[in-house]
Amino acid sequence: MSSNYSRNNKILKLSIGIMISLIIIALTCVICKMYGIFPFNKSNTTSKLSAPGNAVESSAESDFPDYSNNNDSQTPDNEGYSHEYVYDVESEVKNIRELYYYTQDHLTEYSTQELNGCIFYIDGNSEIVRKDYDISDTGYHAQLYYDNDNLYFAFIFNGTIENRFYIYNDSIFRWIDEDGIIHDNDYDNAMLQEWYKVIFK
Repeated sequence: MSSNYSRNNKILKLSIGIMISLIIIALTCVICKMYGIFPFNKSNTTSKLSAPGNAVESSAESDFPDYSNNNDSQTPDNEGYSHEYVYDVESEVKNIRELYYYTQDHLTEYSTQELNGCIFYIDGNSEIVRKDYDISDTGYHAQLYYDNDNLYFAFIFNGTIENRFYIYNDSIFRWIDEDGIIHDNDYDNAMLQEWYKVIFK
């Protein structure tokens, strides 16, 4: 009877130890998520767009929490590009759309200059606001949008085949692909790596 009591006591202690460990792990995960120490929900958003014909589309609500003051985690990939994880995706997309629509609304007011097969749209402060060019031997045309020399949006298309790239600190944090699928913070995507080579050549 004494040995049974001893065995049960050991099992009880072991069970309590495991439960305490699981509780500590769960609390650690919650704290990490609260402070954005590492990203949760880092996955592709696969919602389809309702009207992929527009140059800049509205999108489904993001699952990402608002950690807008925590956008400093950059990691280089094997191609040498830096990727910055954007937590408040929808807020940054909204800012980019405002810049984009302002540029489009004032496009006729900008001067243009052609150089090396590219057309540059230049504002009154001699800043490039848009660069247009054909991507060699692909049939694709690229429109790159700038604000204070910072690339913030790329629209690449071939007829009705369209790709949209939302960019923050030289990182493509949202890609809307040719099928209208949204990829947020999808830096491991092999096809996106190929687009980096085109956009940041």
